[in-house]
Amino acid sequence: MQSVDLDEVTSKDIRSRLEEQMGRGLSAYKEFIDQEMLLILGRLDKPSQIFEYLYLGTEWNASNWDELRDNK
Repeated sequence: MQSVDLDEVTSKDIRSRLEEQMGRGLSAYKEFIDQEMLLILGRLDKPSQIFEYLYLGTEWNASNWDELRDNK
């Protein structure tokens, strides 16, 4: 699974590959898998600087103390 290009993959693709590997259906976990995908993708995005003092980013960016400190 680590060889998947996250710019191209969907949560359905991930669920299908997991179903293949586990040998069982995971449709009951669709919402959970979708939420986890959003979290993972949110962590990969870097915030965009709008002004010298203002950045636009994800919830992950807003709660990442190291990134906040680095961007002042």
